[in-house]
Amino acid sequence: MQIKAIKRGQTLEILENLDIPDGEVVSIEILDYRISQEQDKFGDSLEDFRSRYRKVSLKI
Repeated sequence: MQIKAIKRGQTLEILENLDIPDGEVVSIEILDYRISQEQDKFGDSLEDFRSRYRKVSLKI
């Protein structure tokens, strides 16, 4: 399950309802959303390049 939250000080404010009981132990993986956005921009740019130059793969 993936959920989004906002960090406020030392607290994570969860943006959706969770279907887990109170007191349940959970594990959290922190992903830097800013890095994810930059990676998405690269992928979009690569797709634009491929469509513009009709390239499926590049020989490097």
